[in-house]
This record gives sequence, structure tokens and C-alpha cells, in this order.
Amino acid sequence: MELRYNQHMRLILTEERADFDTIAAMLGMYLLTEDGILILPEQFTQRAAAFLTCYFHKLPFEHPGQYRDQAGNWIHPGMGGLIFGFDFLQSLQVAGRMQAAQVKTDPFYASVLLLGIHASMQNLESFSAESALHQVVPYLMEQGADEALARTWLEGTFPANSQELPHFRANPMPQIEEQWQQTPSGQHRLADMLVDTARALQFPVYLVGGMVRDLLLGKSCRDLDFVVEGDALLLAKALRKRFGGHVASHAPFGTARWELDEAFYGRWFTSPGTEPGDDAGLPTAVDLISARGECYPVPAQLPVVRRGGIELDLRRRDFTINALGLRLDRSPLLLLDACGGLQDLEQGLIRALHPLSFRDDPTRLFRAVRYAQRLGFEIEAQTQAWMGEALPMVSQVSGDRLRHELNLILLEPQPQAHLEQLAGLGILAAIQPGLRWENAWGEWLESLMASPAGSLPEQVGNLNLRQFLGYGAWLALHDIHTVNAVCERLRFSNGHVKAFTALADWVGNPSRLHDLSNSELTRLLDSHSLETLHIFDVLAGSDSPLRERLHAYRSRYRNFKPYTNGATLLNMDVPQGRLYQVILDQLRDAWLDECVCTEAQEKALLAQLLDQYGVRNDG
Repeated sequence: MELRYNQHMRLILTEERADFDTIAAMLGMYLLTEDGILILPEQFTQRAAAFLTCYFHKLPFEHPGQYRDQAGNWIHPGMGGLIFGFDFLQSLQVAGRMQAAQVKTDPFYASVLLLGIHASMQNLESFSAESALHQVVPYLMEQGADEALARTWLEGTFPANSQELPHFRANPMPQIEEQWQQTPSGQHRLADMLVDTARALQFPVYLVGGMVRDLLLGKSCRDLDFVVEGDALLLAKALRKRFGGHVASHAPFGTARWELDEAFYGRWFTSPGTEPGDDAGLPTAVDLISARGECYPVPAQLPVVRRGGIELDLRRRDFTINALGLRLDRSPLLLLDACGGLQDLEQGLIRALHPLSFRDDPTRLFRAVRYAQRLGFEIEAQTQAWMGEALPMVSQVSGDRLRHELNLILLEPQPQAHLEQLAGLGILAAIQPGLRWENAWGEWLESLMASPAGSLPEQVGNLNLRQFLGYGAWLALHDIHTVNAVCERLRFSNGHVKAFTALADWVGNPSRLHDLSNSELTRLLDSHSLETLHIFDVLAGSDSPLRERLHAYRSRYRNFKPYTNGATLLNMDVPQGRLYQVILDQLRDAWLDECVCTEAQEKALLAQLLDQYGVRNDG
């Protein structure tokens, strides 16, 4: 791998076997040294190794292999730049320096420092003594340090299911080079423009995530996610200056979005050598990400972000098959495998990167199922166990985020298979007790998704039509109390709540609809959209009489109007107001219930109504 350092770059290392004290001290030095690179120790105590396995994704360690030549020598301008560990109580000393420098950090990093101090003293009670050195402990507690974490690991109650630490690999790979050359011309050319601009800024550029995975699987993919080891916003602005477009940024996460506009397309199509079809696969926008690491001080909440290298960025991802990167600014292209994703692709496995993956972000539970179903993969046994352990964390996820994950599942070609697996893993019940999926329901959902929607709108509120139909059919098969609870949990709009609860009520009580008169049924159905009625029509299934009534409503009742209208009443000097609608509704009801069958009968009824409401009728 090509490396670039400035003269102030430092590598933070340890020469001895690492324990909690060493790990904490290294982390503290990293926080004190803005340009430091934290190198993973090569030997650990048993507990330290287990700790790193569980929390590797949260710590900014780099593998040493990236910074050594083939002879094992450190690739660095000068050995004076290496920072080695201290003597006994090193974590306490480093924490004291952090306190003096008033360094602010997140709760997890503070907890690691506290663990290192406790481990070096080997006596938690000793911290009750007043000492100048011990003043750092209140400082760490102010940063949100969790003393329970220290006790857990010092008392030996660490998880027994820890895996080995992931190993970083970077190799040329002819297969992916060939696949990359076969991508749509628009994607390929756009990537070349981006790489050329990034080279001028000396920013290494990587294609990451789903695009790399799908290239290796020989699948097409339109998602172009680029990570740069540098300032993504600076790169986006340079692209805008050279090629046009607009730039939007999200500073807390170090991301930028380069949106392609008319000026960009004008330059694209008028540039020398452009041929018809060269815009194939061209996206409307490109997401650029500064390589970063993430820490989840509070499970199920958004992470704290820190700038880092490409390995840190790959290790923050959800599954090994997505922790793959392709370096584009060098030839041959370099494939980066941070956590064994290549092997899992070959074996068809969905594997999480660490034991706390689903606790950190419970929405990964849904993604595991989505990838497994989409790719035809199996969820690895240990990953499935971790998923089960994280089910209680689903309650901590906002309804909007949960709804977003289910929205994506309903857009999949076979959502019923996804819902079946979600139910089998206990994920649906974790969203809301009573929410379930039964295999027999698959036929209903498949029939609804496949049935022609006719003139129904493409969008129903903030759901597209497919999502609305999917939710409506699925939830309608639950009892009304569960549907109400699910709608509240997922924060559906009032319009969607009205539709889904009505469908559940109709499906749960079909006999009540049979007992309604034509006019009563019409008034009930008039208050609902055609897309809601389309769902009910499919769910009515073999109930032929009910389906016939629904067909009669759509074809005759819904748009039926009597001969009398507002102009008629106005000409008869009927006072304007709510009485107009009352009279017209009663005339319509009489027609629908076959109490009126001719225009003459309607006029006779109108005269009776006018007399009833005290309106003089001289006509």
C-alpha cells in the first residue's frame, strides 16, 4: 500500500505484551496527539485480547502490517517519531496529562482509560484515597466513564464467545479489475473524473461497501459510495469547480454530496470523445465520505465520529461482506479486505464484525435479513446468536428508523420471505408484541404485489404505492389492538393509521359489512382511498358476495349522483347551507337502496324532504 506521511506524523506503539493499562495509555496518547496513528499491539494478555475482540470496532487501532516493509521494518521518516509505552501506571500518567490539557472525549474512551487505571492499581477500593494522581478519576467520570465496564472486565466476566481479531489484507485482484472495467460507462467515467481530481489533492480514493461486494458477485449496482483519506468536502468543492454541479455537506459525519446539474451535463456531453451511451449508469449525485471511525457511547443511538484511515472506515461497517474496499487511484486496483469478507462471499455467509454490532445499531438486524434474502446467503451461526442477544435493544430504536428498515424490505422482490425470517428470528415481536408473520399470508401479499394497480397513485403520503399496499395487507391480518399499537410504534401518519386500522376492522369483521345497506356501505367506503379499497378487494379473497358489493361500489355507487343538484335547489329558493348536502345525500341513499328508481319518484321524495325541512315548495 502506498503511504504518505507529513513530517509530524507519529506511530503510537508498545514493545511489551499489552494489558488493559497499555491499551488505555495508547488510547490516551492518541487523544493527546492529533496526528498520531494507533498501532495494534501484537501480543496481549488473555483478558486484553478478549476486550479488543469485543471493542475493536470502537477503538482507533491500525494493523501494524500496513506500516512495515517486507523485511518487517517500520515505514516512517524517522524512528524518533515512534511513541512507545510508559512504565508502571502509564494509563494514570496519560490520563493526568489529558486532564491538564482539558481534553474532552466520549464516554466509551473515558471508560477505557478508567479500566486501564483500575487494572494497573489492581484494587478498585484504593481510589477512595485522596491523592493528586487520583484526581484524574473524577475527571474521567465527568467525561461519562462507566465504572461498571471496568468491574466487568477486571472480575473476568468478559464474553466467552469472542472471535479472533480481524486481519487486514490488501492485494491486487484480477477478477475485480475485470469486473470494474465492465461497469456502465457513465459510472466508470465519473469515477475517473473523481480519481483524477483526488490525485491532485493527494487523497487516496476507495470504492466501498455494496458496490465492491456486487462487483465480486458479478451483479450490477448503481450505488457509488466513495471514501477518501482526506477532506471529502474539499474534494467535492474541487469537483464542482472543475465540472459543475452543487455541493451539500454534513459536517458531523464528514460527508459531502456532489449533485450533478445542467452545467455538469453540458460539459459531459460536449467534452471531446463523448459518444452516445456514455452516460449509461450515470447517477444524479455522488456521496463522498471522509474515512472515519465510529464509537457508540449509547447503544442504539447515532455514533460519535472521528477521522481515521481506510481500515477504520471499513471496520465501522455492518457485515464482513460490506467491509471491502477498492482503491481506485492506483494501478492495478487494490482490493482491501478488513475482516474476511472475501471468504464469507465465497461461502455465502452474512457475518457481523463483532459481538456488539447489533447492540450498537439494532437496525442491522433488519439488514442482516435483507442481505441474506437478497443474496441467497445464510446468517452465520454466531452472528445469529448475537442477533438474539440484541433483540431487547430494538425497543431503543426510534419508530422512524424502524419504519425505514421495513420500508426497504417491502421494496424487495419477495418481501414475504424477508418477513418470514424476521418473524422466525423474533425481530417482528421485538418491534411490537403481537406483530407477526404467518406463511399462509404470503399468498395474499404476493397476489397484492402482483395485481394491476390501474390508476392508483404512485405515492400515498410518505410511502410509495408498493409500500402502502404491503403494510395494508400485512397489518390487516392482525387484530385491531395490535394494528393500533404497531401504527403508534412506527409513527405512521394519521392517514395511514386510518387506512390500516379500517382494513384490520373489515378483515376481522366481514359479516358486519354484509349487514350494511348499499347506502351505509357507500358512506363507509367513501371515507377511504381507492388504494385502501384495492387492498381490501384482494383480501376479500373467496368471499364472492362481498367482492361483488365492492365491485358495485367502485363501478356504480361511488360516483352515483341523483338528478337533483345544487343548482336545482338554488332555483327552488332553498336557503344555501348545509341543508343542500343533507338533501342530496338522502336522495342518493334512496337510489342506492332502491327506494327510488325513476326521476319522477326522486321528485316526489324531494318534495317530501322540502316539506319536512320547512322549505316552501312552489314548484
